[in-house]
Amino acid sequence: MSEVKPKITKQLVYEGLKRRVEVEVEEYPGAVFILAPLNDAEFSEYRAAALEGVDTSRFKGKSPDEIAADLDAIDLVRLVKASDRAKHLALAYSLSRGMGEKWTVEDVANLPAGVPDKLFARLDEMCALSAKMRGEVGNFR
Repeated sequence: MSEVKPKITKQLVYEGLKRRVEVEVEEYPGAVFILAPLNDAEFSEYRAAALEGVDTSRFKGKSPDEIAADLDAIDLVRLVKASDRAKHLALAYSLSRGMGEKWTVEDVANLPAGVPDKLFARLDEMCALSAKMRGEVGNFR
């Protein structure tokens, strides 16, 4: 006989969104940033912002080998900017909910260099935003 498992309710989902993680960074001694997990809509916006730097129209109908040979067609500067903007967007959502005040992409971008990367690493651990973390979570039993 199989065990009866509880149903997922909206209440359980909202409980998960209430999770908070305090993050200390050396640039702000004695203070903490409070991160909250992203919901699925925010995660979708994060992914869309990250992909704004990739123009795939040149690769339609090409084989993987042809794409690999044409990698110089990827505008790396645009890709890095889109990746950073996506990271700032995800952090703005997380910090707004976690800190209880509105954070914008510009607010996050104005943090000292390196701080957004440290915060994003912790948010990635919480939400599996990067492909690496999604792979690690996928292998978790």
